[in-house]
Amino acid sequence: MYDLDGQTDQVDELTLVRTEDPAANSEAALTAYLQNIGKTGLIKANEEIELGRAIRMGDNAALSKLVVSNLRLVVSIAKRFRNQGMDMEDMIQEGNLGLIHAAKKFDPTMGNRFSTYATWWIRESVNRAIANKGRTIRIPVHIRTQMGRLKRVAKEYLQVHGHFPSEAELAVALECQPEEIVRLVSSSSAIASLDEPMGSNEKDTLECFIEDQFSAMPEQAAEQAMLRRGIDRLTAHLSSLEKTAISYLYGLEGDGLYDAKMVAAKLNIDVAELRRIQKRSLKKLRRHLHNKSLADFIS
Repeated sequence: MYDLDGQTDQVDELTLVRTEDPAANSEAALTAYLQNIGKTGLIKANEEIELGRAIRMGDNAALSKLVVSNLRLVVSIAKRFRNQGMDMEDMIQEGNLGLIHAAKKFDPTMGNRFSTYATWWIRESVNRAIANKGRTIRIPVHIRTQMGRLKRVAKEYLQVHGHFPSEAELAVALECQPEEIVRLVSSSSAIASLDEPMGSNEKDTLECFIEDQFSAMPEQAAEQAMLRRGIDRLTAHLSSLEKTAISYLYGLEGDGLYDAKMVAAKLNIDVAELRRIQKRSLKKLRRHLHNKSLADFIS
């Protein structure tokens, strides 16, 4: 899985074994992996120096030995990034890539232990992988780095003062504007699927509890339906011409009010005739208003 320029045998023995059903076997594979790397002994500082020199001379066997002896370091670092959108196995794989890169660049003449040098590369590799793959909506790496710093400062503030800091206090601690804090906090919000089950009933998904702002509220829809039925019952006593005239004049069809001239033009009659139709229709409506079903809708 990891290309060490042809020297892959030692590493391949310890890499995660992926089957056709990773969901069912991931825990067993991780356990087997941890058991395998636990059998590999650590190397001493003088051995690191020798291996580092050999690696710089192009010795792939030395590279493989240095990588394999530090695989447990990758696991310990990957554990710190749990619950951030990636499986443990994937984070270990990404950390191993960082470990290999560190081994290739390790300079033993600098006087540092390899584990100290490799830690930065492993963390960077895992952190970048989470930023690129750990979320449905990708967050740039530098934003994720700022979010991590924000969380650390907030935890330190809580330990010292006994409460979480405000946006203004965080802005002072991080030497930035409060607007930047608001942006970082909003970026760190978790993303949930609309199909995610809510409660014990799998049919109750998150989507069921989100208001549809583009549809009428159930109460309003029921009220409109009752009003429509009441109007239909009341105007059933009018002739077709009277009903049309009243509907246009009073906006009963829901397309707005028309003035008398516009309605008369639509009906191909003069305004005087329209007024007589209006007057006659209103008398009929009043005669049948003994049905008080519209009283609740008239303000």
